[in-house]
Amino acid sequence: MSFISTFYRTGTSNKNKELERAVNERNCDEIKILLSTGADINHTVNQNLDTMLHTTKSAGITRDLLGYSADVNARNLFEKTPLHSAVIDGKHPEVVKALLEHAADIDPKDCDGCTPLNYAVKTNRPNVEIIKMLIMYGADVGVKNFDSFELDDRLSPIDNAVMNDDSTCAKILIKYTLLKKSYDSFTKVIDLRAYYRNKNYFALKRYLSDCGAELLRMKRDKINDKTTLFQVVLSKVVPRESLYTDEESMKLFTERSLEIITSNNYPIYCDVISETLKSKLEVSSLIKVLRRVEIFLSKKDQNGEQKIFLNLDINPIIAKYMSKNDLFNFILAFYDPVKHSTVQLPTKSNIPRFRAELNKRLCEPSTSNFGVKYIKLA
Repeated sequence: MSFISTFYRTGTSNKNKELERAVNERNCDEIKILLSTGADINHTVNQNLDTMLHTTKSAGITRDLLGYSADVNARNLFEKTPLHSAVIDGKHPEVVKALLEHAADIDPKDCDGCTPLNYAVKTNRPNVEIIKMLIMYGADVGVKNFDSFELDDRLSPIDNAVMNDDSTCAKILIKYTLLKKSYDSFTKVIDLRAYYRNKNYFALKRYLSDCGAELLRMKRDKINDKTTLFQVVLSKVVPRESLYTDEESMKLFTERSLEIITSNNYPIYCDVISETLKSKLEVSSLIKVLRRVEIFLSKKDQNGEQKIFLNLDINPIIAKYMSKNDLFNFILAFYDPVKHSTVQLPTKSNIPRFRAELNKRLCEPSTSNFGVKYIKLA
């Protein structure tokens, strides 16, 4: 008996089961029919009172459910939202992204008082991409001020990272929190003094200083005459005309981008800068750069190391079979700013000077009653 002829005879419970099957099969016609006849898109599917949005591992199905008005902030028996569940699973950052794109609450607390970021940090193998997304969407790292820290306070994400000696996770929190706060002319500096007894305290303090120094440098580094690197990296929308308007300015922007990425001036934020600038580059401009890039293979023999170079005429042929991402990475592997660029890049890093400037500002009297210092990244 066909689905159409039988589902009208089923009760709500069976319709919900049919809905689960239709959703998993991504059968849009059946989903629409079931919803129009009483199936509940937000029905619970297990004893924990999870909804389908709590349990799905697919970004596509997540978007389908949200498209049919599933509650993005539904709570289960333990007051966890779908965002909690996706973060705890930790294996599907694309599901986390889909929920955030549909305005999921960024800092909901479950029955244990934990936010999704708490769970992202507490897991045995933290997913850097998930932590980054949560912070960039506004998750509260919850750094406690030195004056108010108490041992019986509920641990914040950075408390968990520092006290568990997870310096990798602590650095991720510092890196992206400072980046997120830098949208403003003044940024709240993370106050690590509460952790001064921790063995990683001085290393984290130095890392915080290095992050600030790189952000200060971004403020000063020009991507062109009108736009700083900081504006390109931190702005969600940068008009293309502010980066380039014709082939010549596109060429200069492409070369300048590659020079910045291949320099050693941004060891911490290099990945962020690289992804941002790559998204602004045109394939046609990258192909023109590749025409000048010398591709070689290093070979060692009794006479020492030798380089075998590929004929430059082959480069544009290779480019035809590459995606933009592959083309970009291929160029970076062989790009030499001195040989392949028409733009002069300073050879000496100014990071030590910026670090000294940052430390000087950190030593200035606090403008806050709560012990949190402010610095102006300008």
